[in-house]
Amino acid sequence: HYVYSTFSNLDIVSKSARWAEYNVANPHVPDKPLQFLTYLTLFKPEMRFCAGGTVAAAPAEKLPLAALYMELEKGRYLQFTVIGNYSQLPEACKTVLQLVKERGIVTRGGWYIEHYVNRHLSTPENELTTHILVPIP
Repeated sequence: HYVYSTFSNLDIVSKSARWAEYNVANPHVPDKPLQFLTYLTLFKPEMRFCAGGTVAAAPAEKLPLAALYMELEKGRYLQFTVIGNYSQLPEACKTVLQLVKERGIVTRGGWYIEHYVNRHLSTPENELTTHILVPIP
C-alpha cells in the first residue's frame, strides 16, 4: 500500500526538491497522521515521479487533495545499492537507467523504486542506504 504525490516531466536532478516539498506537506488523514512504514520514490524512465511512503493498509478515510493511493506492484526487482548522501541519487539513477539500456536488461514496464532504507533524520549522511530497484519479469 502506497500513499503518494505525483510529479510529471521532471528532470531527475530536480526530484530532491520535490521530495523536500512533499516532506513539508506530508499527506495525512484528517486528525490522524499517516504512519509511513517506509519512504519510497517511484519513477519511470520517461521522468514521471511519485514521492510517498508505504502504509500498513489502504487508508479508510479520504486523503487530502494532493495525496493519492495505489497498491504497489508485486514482482521481482533487480537491486542496486547506494550508500551515502542523497545528493548522489540523481546521478546514480541516471547510471542505473543507462546500464539497463546498455546491457539490454529486460524490464516489465512497472515503476522503478528508490527505497530509503534508513531515515535521514537519524542516520549519519555517510551511512544513508538507498536501494534502486528495477522491475524485471
